[in-house]
Amino acid sequence: MSEEATQVGYDDGLKTNSSSSVINVFVYIDTESLLKKYPNPSKDQNKPTGIDHNQGYMFVTGAVNAKNQGTADLEFTAKVGDFVCMYAASSSNNFDDAVLLYDIKRFRGDAVLNTFANNFFTRKIPMPSSSQSVLPARIANNEFWSFDARVQRVGKEDYYVSFALYTRSFDGSVALKGYYSWDPSIIVKN
Repeated sequence: MSEEATQVGYDDGLKTNSSSSVINVFVYIDTESLLKKYPNPSKDQNKPTGIDHNQGYMFVTGAVNAKNQGTADLEFTAKVGDFVCMYAASSSNNFDDAVLLYDIKRFRGDAVLNTFANNFFTRKIPMPSSSQSVLPARIANNEFWSFDARVQRVGKEDYYVSFALYTRSFDGSVALKGYYSWDPSIIVKN
């Protein structure tokens, strides 16, 4: 955890003694539909293939106000000092196809978000005890990561969300399929 995050009470995603909130944004990519519509995406991470807004879905928690939940046109309201934590998964929950966010940057409006950075965490989670029984749960370590930024000023920012898509072949090998992006918005108020 960064020193800055510790100073404002950010602790593994939990709000403590701070006026700042943690806003979790989950990005879900329908990779089956995406691969049918865009079978030959860009191989240049600096020029990702732009996708239709019906290929990705975004959900937000912790925001003061959100519009268009469950769409790629998500708009949410935040306050200066809030943490925005973005997570992504494919339609197979990254089992067959895997989605990795790699860049989020402003293309229009005010620069309300600072630079996004990767954060990694290992936590214990409950898992089914066996293939025959879910309970009692067993506890196992799991790795998590998020792409996080801090809200730095009031305004409205339109930004690109860019992600890499990896696919798993029949033999189990994993390969980069290509790079994609689209453009939601964030509104920051005092």
